Order: sequence, then C-alpha cells, then structure tokens
Amino acid sequence: MTVGGNQQVMLSVRFAEVQRSVIKELGFNTALIGRPGDLTLSLVTGVGIPADTFGGGGASLDTSRVTLQGIFDALEDKGVVKTLAEPNLIVLSGGTADFLAGGEFPIPVAQTTNAGGTTITIEFKQFGVSLAFSPTVLDGSLMNLVLNTEVSSIDSTVSVQYDNIVVPGLSVRRTTTQVELRDGQTFAIAGLLQDNFRDQAQQLPWLGDVPVLGTLFRSANYNRNQTELVVIITPRLVKPTVPGALAAPTDRFQMPTELDFFLKGELEGAPAAAALAQGGGLGGSYGYIVK
Repeated sequence: MTVGGNQQVMLSVRFAEVQRSVIKELGFNTALIGRPGDLTLSLVTGVGIPADTFGGGGASLDTSRVTLQGIFDALEDKGVVKTLAEPNLIVLSGGTADFLAGGEFPIPVAQTTNAGGTTITIEFKQFGVSLAFSPTVLDGSLMNLVLNTEVSSIDSTVSVQYDNIVVPGLSVRRTTTQVELRDGQTFAIAGLLQDNFRDQAQQLPWLGDVPVLGTLFRSANYNRNQTELVVIITPRLVKPTVPGALAAPTDRFQMPTELDFFLKGELEGAPAAAALAQGGGLGGSYGYIVK
C-alpha cells in the first residue's frame, strides 16, 4: 500500500482568550458613642477603611455626651486580559512532535526516608505554551490528528503555603482530542464562554433595611468576570524550501549606535536594506512584530 503526496505535516494552533472583570464596592462605616453619666454606650457598623479601597473619607462630631464618626470607602476596578499564542510545529506522518515555550518552577515535595523521617525534595512543573501532536496522512490530503495543547501561567491567587514555603498555582487552558482534516482546513476544537456574577451586601440588622437612611448602615460589593476562549487548528502538508526564503524575527533587528541610544533614546537601529533585499525582514506571512 502506498500513499501519494507529501508526508510532512505542519500544525498551526491559535489560542485566543479575552478575560474581562468588573468590581465595584461602596461601604459606610459608622460609630456612635454615647456617655450618659458614667455609662458609655457604643454602636459600631464597621472597622475603618479596607486596604484595597481606591477612595474614602470620613467625618467626626464630638460633644461632651455624644461622639459620632462616619467613614465611607469606594472602589471601582475594571480590567481586560488578552492571551494569544500561535505555536506551529512540523512532523513526519506517523511520528510525534512536542513543543514548549515557557519554563519550569520548583515544587517542594515531602518524602519519607528509609529511617522513617521526612525529607524535602524538589520537583519541577512545566508551564507555558505547549503543543504535542501525532499526524497520520490517510489518503491524499486527508489527515488524522491526535493532539494535546495547553497554555498555562503561574497564578499566585491559588498559591498554597506549607511550613513557611509558598507554592504558586497554575492557571491552565488544556485540550486533548483527535480529529480528521484535509490540508488547509480549520477546526475550532475547543471553546469556552464563562460569565460569573456575584454581589454581596453586609448591613446592620433592621437599620440596613430602612429606605434611604439604611445606606449608611450597609456595605455592598459587585463582582463580574467574563471569559471567552477558543482553540483553532489548521494542518498543512508542507515541503522544505530553499535557504533564505523564510524570514526570521532577527532579520529585521539592528543594534542601535551609541548616538541613537544615548542621544535619541532608540532601543533598536534602522533595519539594514541588505537584509530586506535578501528575503529577510517582513517577507512572508509569519506574524512578526510590525511597526
């Protein structure tokens, strides 16, 4: 049995993710202290201004019998995070290739020794953009793909502390699947649309339910997070090309002269005309940075 055509497969993967978050907070903290004779009565609805508050203020009224203090805090936080990764990898039909652009961070692991004690060893966990796939050319341009893709980053918000050692967690977007495609066809193999909403109110019983005036005895928090994620793959049958026909991101980069760096503040020099004429620079649709 023979299969005609090219047997080298390039897989192009796109991770596209956008995260949006909105946080709003408004709180009122009051303290009322009365001193009828030798007796002191107090009513407190909060303890100062939180450390993560963007704006706040307060007022105080003090007499010989009554002390009234009021503090308010306000916060509005908006954020957008965009993640885009485009790993490309080539492998022969029937083989397996893997790709990782990222790093490894150490994790302490407790193990029991032969004497019955405990010792700490270090293991390393990979993170970053990884791609592993095994293509099989079935007939002509039809290909069967078994692939594993992942984008991960260190997330300190899910860290774990053990014996004064802080181990960070990972934020992971991962997919494992098997599909059949023809040369140049595209699949969106994974997608995620997530919308989380949470609001919270803290108030003094009964007083917080009073219309209008109840606002002075209530603190409210509003939190909404939206995530949109899609993973798109495109396999292609490829052939090698002649040297110099492909552009590299270093072709256009030129070191600045001392005059450009110290006097003009330029971090890069002008691209060399010879490099552009020889097929370097921005030749080809390779997605390198364009100014």
